[in-house]
Amino acid sequence: MKPNEFKIFFISFEEILVIPTNLPSIFFIFFVFLPKEIILFLSILRVSESNKSFFFFFHIFFHFESISVVNLYFDLIKLFKSFELKIISEYVTIMSEFFIFLIALNKKLRDTKWFASNNISEPNILDFLDLVSLGTVCDVVPLIGLNRALVKQGLKVIKKRSNLGLKTLYDLCKIESQPSTYDLGYKLGPRINAGGRVGKSSHGVELLLSNDPLKVYQIAVDLEKFNKERQTIEFILIEKIENEVKKLDNQPILVLEGENWHEGVIGIVAARIKEKYNKPTIIISKTGKIGKGSARSVVGFDIGSNIIKAVQSGILIKGGGHKMAGGFSVPIEKISQFKDFLIKSYEKQNLDISKNFNLYLDSTIAPSALNEEFFNNINSLAPFGSGNIEPKFVIENLNIINSKFVGNKHIKSILKANDGSVLKTFTANAKDGPLEPFLNDKYKKKINIAGKMKLNEWSGKRTIEFIIEDISLSNINTSSF
Repeated sequence: MKPNEFKIFFISFEEILVIPTNLPSIFFIFFVFLPKEIILFLSILRVSESNKSFFFFFHIFFHFESISVVNLYFDLIKLFKSFELKIISEYVTIMSEFFIFLIALNKKLRDTKWFASNNISEPNILDFLDLVSLGTVCDVVPLIGLNRALVKQGLKVIKKRSNLGLKTLYDLCKIESQPSTYDLGYKLGPRINAGGRVGKSSHGVELLLSNDPLKVYQIAVDLEKFNKERQTIEFILIEKIENEVKKLDNQPILVLEGENWHEGVIGIVAARIKEKYNKPTIIISKTGKIGKGSARSVVGFDIGSNIIKAVQSGILIKGGGHKMAGGFSVPIEKISQFKDFLIKSYEKQNLDISKNFNLYLDSTIAPSALNEEFFNNINSLAPFGSGNIEPKFVIENLNIINSKFVGNKHIKSILKANDGSVLKTFTANAKDGPLEPFLNDKYKKKINIAGKMKLNEWSGKRTIEFIIEDISLSNINTSSF
């Protein structure tokens, strides 16, 4: 690399690279990837003509086991204001803030004719939107305002397949359809993250940075292997925990603990248990005298603030988070005290959280509506995600023609409507679930299905599938969903 090349510097936990530069303001941007947390360091050193300098240092801990970042956050806002920028949304992620910062930096260098005077081509900052959209979706922030715009444009950048790592991982996942937020959040994101959970933590950043096809392919294969290993560990731990959960049916909050549970998956397991039982869930892995915990909550109970209060009360060693999730460290002897603390806090709020889940539906549609034209009309509202939920529909009076298991736990079905229309459907994780009996070939009663549409592209063919999320009997009004 040329000594004065404009570059973003990424430094992994295992390898530190020192790259020279002669920017008028020297910017060192470090991403440090650790097994259990990702830390972003942004350091800025401005050297004046008189060789006097001042140092600005900013860092954010992405993992929830973090110190308060409020003051540091406002330091970054002050930095943005120095470039005459505004924080557009309170939900903007650090990736988006970083992207805005790069735009400001690029503009500053352009205005001072730094690129021209150093005979360097100005970088296209928009090319980084693939990574910004990936981070935004995986952070599960509301896709509104600036976030929506960045993700929408970022998906277009991903479609160009210019990032070798994302392209390779995309191909390995056998995704033939247009890039979507689902692909980012449920296919690419978990694989990139798997290295930090059960494998080699630096693999994620190396995948996104390397231009060596052989190296990138091997990293992608490793991440795929790590992700399957993570899924196996997760499955085993969930099975073990399920027996304990049944004993806590009368508890408003589920606090589960065990010896040496894999810390890389307890957060995912907590999320799965929370989704199934609709209760705040805390999973604690005990090693020696310390327990490492991960928490997932439900709407109405701010788990992050409760963790911080427990730290301030001396119950927890450290911890933090936000309304829906958090992480902490706790002395083994204080786990019971922490559980009582959470239950008392919960009961003070007089929350009425039902065990039943609400499924919000937009409309009843005819089976014939499952066509590309209608799908494209609905998809014009994308990108979908937190804060911009994908529309969901009901299709009534259907018969099961054929069903088969795919991937051991999912069900693909062919259904027939009264008008003779044939529908292709997919039901995720249906095996041994409440929907499996209704999708059996031998089930002869008419059913209503609720869910959403999906464009399935395979071997050049495009078909519209219906993703089933719930089922009711057709002689029951659809308000029963």
